Amino acid sequence: MQPTHQSPRLLGLDAARGLAVLLMVVVNYDIVLSFGIEQPAWLRAVFDACSGRSASCFVLLAGCGFVLLGGARALCRRALCLAVLGYGWYELWPGDILHHYAWYLLLGAATLRLPAPALFALAAAAIGGFAVLFSQLDYGSDWNWQELEYTTFWTPLGQLRSATFNGLHPLLPWMAFAWCGMGVAKLDLRATATRRGMACAGVAMHTGSWLLSRWLGGELPAPQWLRSDWYRAPAMFYGLEPLPPGPLFVLSATGTALLVVAALLWTADRARGARLLQPLIACGQLALTLYVLHVLLLFFVLQPLTAGLVGGIGKLPTTAVCIGAFDTAALLGATWWRARGRQGPLEALLRRLSGPRPRTGA
Repeated sequence: MQPTHQSPRLLGLDAARGLAVLLMVVVNYDIVLSFGIEQPAWLRAVFDACSGRSASCFVLLAGCGFVLLGGARALCRRALCLAVLGYGWYELWPGDILHHYAWYLLLGAATLRLPAPALFALAAAAIGGFAVLFSQLDYGSDWNWQELEYTTFWTPLGQLRSATFNGLHPLLPWMAFAWCGMGVAKLDLRATATRRGMACAGVAMHTGSWLLSRWLGGELPAPQWLRSDWYRAPAMFYGLEPLPPGPLFVLSATGTALLVVAALLWTADRARGARLLQPLIACGQLALTLYVLHVLLLFFVLQPLTAGLVGGIGKLPTTAVCIGAFDTAALLGATWWRARGRQGPLEALLRRLSGPRPRTGA
């Protein structure tokens, strides 16, 4: 199949990026405003379902953007810009993904010319590489889990370990999402067969990972021909949580992302679907601006306003209200902004600093 370097823009990718950003708001607001609160249980389940999935979809779409951007030099310039922003505000926002994104950009630039099969192979190697490191190193040695704080971040060894192994979104295995996205972008994303293949692969990966996780975790009965527990793996290998990001989490989250992207590509190609998705498309085209804005509002407005609320039963609903208010405002505001033909302020600045504009959907 031929790479998708043509215009017009692939609006389905913008819609998927917009959805990912809005769901990242759910995760980040939950961490800061209601970390450790478990009630009401149904709302906790909703928040937990977004954990890791939104960021993994965002990184997979970033990988698509690396290919569609059109040049290693532009990727490296963007990496520098995002590293300055991400590291610069780390003390304010330790959950930042932008400084990790900078590392993804650099590796993406180095592997930009590889064909899709090689990129998918690198994705598999990233998953396996993390499993090897996890078996040899202490994953939690740099963490204060009670405060969700990475205690050695500003030390040289802490920087190395955070970027490559045990940060919130380290290269191993999170680069697997970016390489997968790069491989997907090398295919003909306008072809029905490609989209159908992405959807089928997504369903198979997500369902298979979920079943295997339950089986290895002892929640489903083992096949009769297995008469011992020799196949039981450490929890990291069968868990579906993003910390630590075990192989089944990566496969499951990749499957979810592929299914969502395929569905939104198909929907956005239809006139009625494109109209319905316009708010999400607008959010996707202002993703960096919205990401930075949601963090600034979180720490300078919402956190002070909610600081006086005590008791677990009150915080999750309050967090949900904050999430709903921001996401609604983002959908309405981004739609209004883009209807006037304006680029996002940070998108325009980043494009000016990093060179040529994306060719499609990036």
